[in-house]
Amino acid sequence: PADAPDFDPSYYTQILGGLDANKKPRNFFPAEDMSRKEVAYLIYKLRNISPYPQATEPEIISSDTQSSKTILESTYLAASSQIQLPYFYIEPEDNVKPAGIFIYMHGAGGDYEQGMSDDNYAGNFGNLKAALQAANFVYATPETSSFGEVGGKELVDFMTHLQHEYGTELPIYIAGASAGGKTIFYALENLENDTIKIKGAVFVVPALSSTFQTMEFNATPLNVWIEAGELDGVFPPDAVEKFELILTEKGHTVNSNIIPGGNHNAPVEQIDWESILKFLKN
Repeated sequence: PADAPDFDPSYYTQILGGLDANKKPRNFFPAEDMSRKEVAYLIYKLRNISPYPQATEPEIISSDTQSSKTILESTYLAASSQIQLPYFYIEPEDNVKPAGIFIYMHGAGGDYEQGMSDDNYAGNFGNLKAALQAANFVYATPETSSFGEVGGKELVDFMTHLQHEYGTELPIYIAGASAGGKTIFYALENLENDTIKIKGAVFVVPALSSTFQTMEFNATPLNVWIEAGELDGVFPPDAVEKFELILTEKGHTVNSNIIPGGNHNAPVEQIDWESILKFLKN
């Protein structure tokens, strides 16, 4: 634990490379012997934030030039893991009641900034933010301590947190790319709280392998979109076909799109977020 007698903040400050202008650490995995959860815990120790606070005040991170909205940063308590984790979010215009909540979960090698950045994946997240702003949605990009089952439980904790902030009547839509797609799958597996109103899910080249064939959704019928690349080895077209069939048999409304010649990154770069949002809300 970070509060052990041999805990040396100066050492971890050095290996983490400090914090950038947005108070985010660079080189997020600098030490081979540190787990993702340990790094997250240490970051918040160094930021003088208690590991288990009830809430933190939102912090203005930057002005989003493409959607003209302010990106805020806060934290949520992942009760299932007993760890405090960060997230970015954008709210609708002042005095406008949110129409829903949209959550994007990044994949391996990324962090919770990925879905807010206009500088990666051909700037396509700027299109997502613009579509959500036009629809008066709250948009949030959380961090989890890991992917898969643990991350899925933490994502359910995050949805509970957002409903506490904005009300239980708002519909929630979740999206995840690669390992993030696996995480939202496990979130739907662990969904036992009837007050969480998930209405739709977007799986972008999800790193599910064949696990989806033996698992059960606990979610009520959803609108589900699957985006994949023709040449992707993580979730190839034959897996898309099987996944779509299983989801349809379970009562979900499913649409899929396979990008011709697309690799693992192509769906994230080319996905048409505006059309998908219309499908999810229909």
